[in-house]
Amino acid sequence: MKKLSIYFMSLLMASSGFTACSLDEVNNSSLDSGNYFTGETQYEQLVSEAYVTMRPLMRITIPMWYGTDLYECQGSTSASDARTPTNDYTVMNGDEYLDYWNNCYNVIAKVNTALTRGESIPDISEATKKLRTAELKALRAFCYFNLVENFGKVPVVLTESSEAIYNFTQESEETIYTQILQDLNDAINDLPDNANNSDTKNFGRVTKGFVYHMLAKVYLTRSYKSFGNKTEDLKSTITYADKALALHPVSTDPKAWEIMFDDFGSEHSTFKQDTPEIIFSIRYSTNQTYNGSWGTEDPTWGNNLYQEFKFELEKLPCGSVKVGPYWRCQYTYQPTTLYLNELFDEHDVRGSEQFLQREITAAETSEDYPNINVGDVIIYCPRTALTEAEKAAYKAQHPSVLWIIDPNQYHEYLNGTIYNGFPIVWKFFDSGIQEYTNDQRDPKGTRDTYVFRSAETLLLKAEALVQQGNGSSMDATTLINQLRDRAGADRLTTAATIDDVLDESARELFGEANRWMDLKRTGKLFERAWKYNAWIQKHHSSVSDISDIYLLRPIPISEISYSNYSLIQNPGFPGAK
Repeated sequence: MKKLSIYFMSLLMASSGFTACSLDEVNNSSLDSGNYFTGETQYEQLVSEAYVTMRPLMRITIPMWYGTDLYECQGSTSASDARTPTNDYTVMNGDEYLDYWNNCYNVIAKVNTALTRGESIPDISEATKKLRTAELKALRAFCYFNLVENFGKVPVVLTESSEAIYNFTQESEETIYTQILQDLNDAINDLPDNANNSDTKNFGRVTKGFVYHMLAKVYLTRSYKSFGNKTEDLKSTITYADKALALHPVSTDPKAWEIMFDDFGSEHSTFKQDTPEIIFSIRYSTNQTYNGSWGTEDPTWGNNLYQEFKFELEKLPCGSVKVGPYWRCQYTYQPTTLYLNELFDEHDVRGSEQFLQREITAAETSEDYPNINVGDVIIYCPRTALTEAEKAAYKAQHPSVLWIIDPNQYHEYLNGTIYNGFPIVWKFFDSGIQEYTNDQRDPKGTRDTYVFRSAETLLLKAEALVQQGNGSSMDATTLINQLRDRAGADRLTTAATIDDVLDESARELFGEANRWMDLKRTGKLFERAWKYNAWIQKHHSSVSDISDIYLLRPIPISEISYSNYSLIQNPGFPGAK
């Protein structure tokens, strides 16, 4: 929290630099925050900064995905005793989530500055001020929702911080939920229904769909809380989910997945960025100059989702996955066997080679392997384990194959290496990436990051129906089948359960939705994580071995120190009293 004033000063410097493209020389040395933000142009820059700072926040995916049933660490569980506390629910040092904390409050600081300054900047039309105020409050609600679900009691700051503040009061979860709902309800009436996808200037801004989706998720989450009203909160969830779906309908076209992709069926198809189902996304430019930099010396960072779900092919013979930019990975996530082998029936397009590459091909030749050509299969990861006879038959058909990796071998090092292999998620192909040049600088993606898509809204409504009971679970089945039908999957024929909803969310929203918060909300976090996450099984003998303290994250220990210990640590973590 000490950094709030630092964030404000960096905002001033960034805004002052926007004149750099002008041909007229401008002396900015005399500018300060009091005399720079004087008109609508500067006000719009303040608002834009809030959106820009959503980029680094949404790049911090570990709090969203580690420690769940879908995402785990790469490596060998038998050859290594290494642990990753954020995934494994093992002892933490207290600062594992510092970046997430800082970036949430960074967005909040930008929002509060724009709201505070907007009140005194002249020459802003009332319509503009109402619209931007609504956008800003919705972004603030988003950040506080993430903070309260991750950290529990946190400080609530609603005005501009222009100097360092060291003492804070943490509000109760109930109070924070009240503030979130107030911000969202304040925003509703002043937002447009949606931004036309062809409106490149405004597409990516907060609209009514964003607020309706958020309200559905907030009320649904509160329905599980002791301070919630389950009956009324579930009704509100369904009401707002319906409002969001009216603006962003889920396609029921049997070829919907083909429609949502450019060049569907080709090895380099791309998930479209402007389908009506996308409620809100973090936007990136195809020109890296405009993607900016935050907290890094690399001036061209972007969306790196394409790197997240693959192993280190660049370290293996003959290289890569179809195209050069995909040689390098961030060595962060490995999809669990639940996602790779258990969720999808044979008809479900979402589990096909289009999205899960099981035959991994060479991207280069090597003098050590003269019989392997570019495009030959070098690694095969079958959906089910093969017999020795089946492996021999496959190798006879594919003499180039170097490894056949059965599902029970995904966490074993490949022969003679210190790398493991598994099917590669091909969902986030980015056609805008420049060819990899082996200069140790990863190519930066230019595709948007999906934050809310109406398929998630549909599943929020399905979950609320399951929670209502009294026959509503069959209505949830109908909703789930909308997604299964368009993917060509087998239909669900029984009354839907929470696990059915979570399974469908896993199929549909892998790499998009906040899985940790979904599992925590439904009370399924530890049950499903221990069942499917190999590293959690390595470090815990049973699900009951995982402590409930991990339903919250530690308040960053360095922030506790900065606050003169006015911030109180969550039980069980470093610095707790």
